[in-house]
Amino acid sequence: MRKKQWVCILYFILNLYNIISADGFPKQDYIDFSTDRSTWFFKLVENNKIIFSDFFSPFDPTVKVKHFDPLVSFELENSYYFNKNNNLMVEIEDLKKIYDPYFDYKISKDILEIKYTYYDKKIVQGFGKRSTSIEYTKKTWNIKIDLKKDILKTVGKYSYTEYEPALGGRNKPFDNNVQISKDKGFKNLEFVLNGDAIEIKDNKHYISVSEIMGLTNIKTINENGYAGIQIKNLADVTENIEREEVASKIIIPAASNLWRSGNVEKLDGYTWSDYMDDIIAGKRNYGWKWKGIYIPSGSHFKDADGNEITLEANRIVPYTMYIPKNYSENESRLAYILHGGTGNENASLYRTMERGYNLDVYAEKYNYILVSPNGWTQNPMWMHRQALYSFEKSFDSIIKEYPVDKNKIFIMGNSLGGRGAFDITMRYPKLFKAMVSTAPAWGVKEHSKWEQSRYSVQDIKDLPSLIGIGTLDKTFSFKTEVGNKEELGWLTKNVVPILSNAKYIAVERGNHSQNWGSILDIIFEFFEENLKEEKKESVVDMKFLENKEFVSLRTLKDVLGDKFKYYNINSYDNNPEKAIDYITIIYKNICINLTPGELKYRRNFERYKEDSNERTKDEDKLDFAPKFSKAPYVDGEDIYIPTKDILEILF
Repeated sequence: MRKKQWVCILYFILNLYNIISADGFPKQDYIDFSTDRSTWFFKLVENNKIIFSDFFSPFDPTVKVKHFDPLVSFELENSYYFNKNNNLMVEIEDLKKIYDPYFDYKISKDILEIKYTYYDKKIVQGFGKRSTSIEYTKKTWNIKIDLKKDILKTVGKYSYTEYEPALGGRNKPFDNNVQISKDKGFKNLEFVLNGDAIEIKDNKHYISVSEIMGLTNIKTINENGYAGIQIKNLADVTENIEREEVASKIIIPAASNLWRSGNVEKLDGYTWSDYMDDIIAGKRNYGWKWKGIYIPSGSHFKDADGNEITLEANRIVPYTMYIPKNYSENESRLAYILHGGTGNENASLYRTMERGYNLDVYAEKYNYILVSPNGWTQNPMWMHRQALYSFEKSFDSIIKEYPVDKNKIFIMGNSLGGRGAFDITMRYPKLFKAMVSTAPAWGVKEHSKWEQSRYSVQDIKDLPSLIGIGTLDKTFSFKTEVGNKEELGWLTKNVVPILSNAKYIAVERGNHSQNWGSILDIIFEFFEENLKEEKKESVVDMKFLENKEFVSLRTLKDVLGDKFKYYNINSYDNNPEKAIDYITIIYKNICINLTPGELKYRRNFERYKEDSNERTKDEDKLDFAPKFSKAPYVDGEDIYIPTKDILEILF
């Protein structure tokens, strides 16, 4: 046997050792997944496969859901049912999917063995902040059940192990190999189940969730026609110092809760169970919906070069969708929204709603299906691995359920989602009609390396694109993205020289996370203008303006047509009280920001001496902002700009 083959075999053995624990089960180490679920709901009817999971916001302290309740529907392989003792019976492989990757089982010689691990989370600092400190307590249950039962009972044994708490947090390392706590565990306790707690149908094992998972930290609650299997002690998620502040913000998942529906729908008295009933019955034809897809382990994934690779996954991964009231296959558009590093499928909704910019309003106005997939973990790498798979499978699912014209598909994203918009369009350059990328995290090492290998911005050089950045972005800084006269930034070096059909826009005082919410009007009109047939441009006679000292924006639009647009922008950094108002003018691929009463203006996303600060300290490498000869002014409902100046800028 060749040396290379021996090396491969040895590597496989070592890798197998690392993923298999001493009890023969795969290791159930903690994964910082961007959506954890506390409760699953099963309708109290026969022959149903659809179940629902909640979104319990303290499990993801970076996203504070206030405007909507994301109940994710997922279809099991097998119908669940309720036995003669009215206990919920679920096929064990389906149950594994529900609690993956922390649930495993094996059956041998009439013995069923189950291993279930849970990580208690307690937020000890920074609730609701991007950076949190979380205390994790690992708890493990090992259950053995004798399947050679008599007609009345099933006998088994189980053990419980609790570990010492370990500190971690969002995007922080967590030690999975913590020390076992003393006197907080037990071994080989016997228990007795009802005789129908495990039933075999068509060679498949169905187990009583309430009886068997009830041995762990799971309880069962029946109300409003649903059985809910829920983690115990959900309210205990923070230290006492923050509990009073948090208590009013925590809504414990329950089928009787009133369902919050966003901003378009106003449903008085509409409960979670009403929402779930409508999904099961196929009656919910528009509005916010959530669906889960199962990502298995195996050779389903691509590496940075597009080659097939094998990965561990085993997760139900959700995606968010909004369906407009007037959806039709021929007229509706589809826009993908990719989240960034400290978010999930709900982050884009939440962060715009917090500003009062409601995506569902835009979906209705322009007839858009909106889809936001989950990027698998914090810091999603959309160009490969599980995050790319999540995009691909959610895309297949949404197109099958709500087909649209292939020429009406768009993509946008912010931060790592902004970089992801590049990543996915480079993978599929003919799939999208146009792309919007805001605050793109271009300089992340893995992304930069990948872009230089198999896929390139050259692949999308002609794709209509809108690139936006906030001038007060403190995550990457305006300097990092744009650079100065001596050193180019991420975008001016890697993107601007290549994209031939792009608009570049700066959001004044825009921060990293909310900048794109300030320009939603621009984003959706940009998508819309790319649906129109390209008309031959007529020659514009501007001579009649030569003797005018000022020209109004309204007159310019009348003369220049649809390619000339202007917007009233309201933008702020982190504090809404610091909001500012200004005007953005867009003509072809030129973007101008100006403020009535001020001489200076900004062209595209250029940086100027005025943008330098204590953090950047590079004003000596920048020019002053350009200035109008006279300040624009407001007269009635229109804005007037020096005629000669604006013509020189635009032409």
